[in-house]
Amino acid sequence: MAKVPRPAHAATLWGDRIKRVPSVVPVAEVLVPNACDATYAMDGDRHWVHKRLLGADGLLAEALGLLLGQALGAPVPEGAVTGPPDDTTWLSEVIPDIQHWDRQLANFIVNYPDVGRLLALDAILLNDDRHEGNLVLQATAEHEYSRRAWGIDMANALAGRPTDFAAAGMNTPSIAKLVDGIPVTLIQEGAMLAAVQAQSLSTYLVKSMVMEACSLSREPRETEDVLLGALLSRMARAPELVAEYLEKVGSRP
Repeated sequence: MAKVPRPAHAATLWGDRIKRVPSVVPVAEVLVPNACDATYAMDGDRHWVHKRLLGADGLLAEALGLLLGQALGAPVPEGAVTGPPDDTTWLSEVIPDIQHWDRQLANFIVNYPDVGRLLALDAILLNDDRHEGNLVLQATAEHEYSRRAWGIDMANALAGRPTDFAAAGMNTPSIAKLVDGIPVTLIQEGAMLAAVQAQSLSTYLVKSMVMEACSLSREPRETEDVLLGALLSRMARAPELVAEYLEKVGSRP
């Protein structure tokens, strides 16, 4: 029997953490190649990247990545959703003054512990898509060359496909797409602190994140249960998973 999606945006017991934006005004196309027909859009004074064709899997991954990323202190931009309840689309807040990852600026990044937290998030949610376009560098006022790193775009994390995520067991992400030049010694402490933090998050809090993300993407209840079980299992072993992932990252020449 085919799975039946839940009603559009069923409320969760814990309330909503992700902002609902009634409507946005398109401003311009995003010129960087992407698969979700992204545009720049505005909601009053706020500027967003509007991912109009993200799909349910991508929406689930983005929503869960935002909620868990915020809980772990990862440098991820604010997110929101817009559109009618049965056609919800994702908004990612625009980070000004950014460029794609450039390993020549690696010595000038001011928030490596936060980058470690981001890679811990990727390890837990099985996101192997942290390429140059998804680890961006923001100019700061501290120095001409200083940069603050941000992780954008969680849409390809395997957690967005709960059955595959569960089947992956305790695998860690591939590093085939990962940017070059991340100094493991500078991110290790932040990554392991985030892993321990993930391990200690309450089941109730994690369940609320999964419920909200699945509600937005209209996942069937049985799929929500699969995702929750797999995520709790991985978070219980987060220090082990993150340490293994960092070992992979550090093994590259």
